[in-house]
Amino acid sequence: METVDIQAALTAYAAAWNEPDERRRQELIEHVWCEEGVYQDHRNRVVGCQALREYIHAFKRRYPDLRIELTGEVLVAGEGVSFTWRARDPEGLVWLTRQDTATLTRDGKLQSVSGVLND
Repeated sequence: METVDIQAALTAYAAAWNEPDERRRQELIEHVWCEEGVYQDHRNRVVGCQALREYIHAFKRRYPDLRIELTGEVLVAGEGVSFTWRARDPEGLVWLTRQDTATLTRDGKLQSVSGVLND
């Protein structure tokens, strides 16, 4: 993991969640997400780039003005990383915060992201 730019991967991942343009969002996902990557939270599990694109699209339709912001430092433990983020509306109100764990491939793509709601 020492040769992988973890912060760049997480920044691109957050950018995909914030991107309003579907084509650009797809490009970001393909850049940062491995084809068989798994996203899982307390309610959902999606596998692959297409499924993640659809999941984020549904999120953006439901909450078009929320912005995902990475917060805190990224902690690396073995093959995994832990990071925190929040979703904030245009008025600055924080809707939710999360701590996620992730694994990355050797070439720096996200292989898995698992999240736990903090609020």
